[in-house]
Amino acid sequence: FDLYDTLLKGVSFNFKKGVEYLHETYFKDKCSLEEIIAFSDTFLPLYQARKEKNTELCFITDELPQYFEEYDVPLPEDLENIEYQFLEHMKEDILLDEVKDTLDALRERGIPMYVFSNSIFTGKAASRHIAKFGILPYFEKVYSSGDYGVKKPGKEFFQIAINEILEKHPEVTQDDIFFVGNDYELDAVGGVGAGLHTIWYNV
Repeated sequence: FDLYDTLLKGVSFNFKKGVEYLHETYFKDKCSLEEIIAFSDTFLPLYQARKEKNTELCFITDELPQYFEEYDVPLPEDLENIEYQFLEHMKEDILLDEVKDTLDALRERGIPMYVFSNSIFTGKAASRHIAKFGILPYFEKVYSSGDYGVKKPGKEFFQIAINEILEKHPEVTQDDIFFVGNDYELDAVGGVGAGLHTIWYNV
């Protein structure tokens, strides 16, 4: 399953809210909020390349440490928690009842399930986010493009998950794998291009 706007329905998304969290927690004595927001804009070319080349950046390694370097603040040890807090401040989601009902029905049939998401945040951060809604135990693994440097609709990202699933479940073939996602280009076209049965969740 795709994650955002498939398993979880997005309510709000505001990257600057994450930057405001960083500023208030670590940098308010070093710079103004306007200055750090301007600094965050210097990463926009990375995000543009991400869209054009199906490559992925990883917030916790490619971006977050540079804020601390820019403002001469010692790099904390708990970067994974900072990453998660950034995600929580910038994004609000809800879980629809129909999603829980679907996951229950699939689990009753003994079908292994996975999360497969485009995100600059790691699978660990995504797992913590999903856990808030009580559905993390349904999934054998959370794949986030931020961990692999490639993203949907690129076949390479799909193939990473396909190979691991087939290795873990030698009783199945690729023809047994279904992919569900809401975005036409990233999920529907990407899933078909990767050779998967693809369900376009077109709300």
